[in-house]
Amino acid sequence: MGPGRPRSAKVLCAAAAVAAPLAAGGCLAIKPRPDFDSAFAPDRHLAIEQARARGDRSAVDDLIRQLSDDDLLLRWSANDALVDLTGHDAGFEPDASERERRAGIDRWMSWRGVQQAGPEDAG
Repeated sequence: MGPGRPRSAKVLCAAAAVAAPLAAGGCLAIKPRPDFDSAFAPDRHLAIEQARARGDRSAVDDLIRQLSDDDLLLRWSANDALVDLTGHDAGFEPDASERERRAGIDRWMSWRGVQQAGPEDAG
């Protein structure tokens, strides 16, 4: 996936890489359950998708934590869910270098801090 591909193509390629072995191989031995803190990536992915589907803004902190996951698909999903839930885009690029991703996470965290401070503290 080169830098010239549109974002949606990158997401589709990442999703296909995860879904193809499951479709070809049959089933998972463990049924995923939504859990941001699980060691099992499908649990974390399901938690992200449920938060997005429910419009659960209380999950913003958990979603920001998912941006540092080793799994590219989880990073894409978490960032997309954050943008959908908050209407804010911190410019996080899930497939960027680790240093650039860290800067994007810092931007999300700064934005979150301002949101938590409330309008009277924001200046």
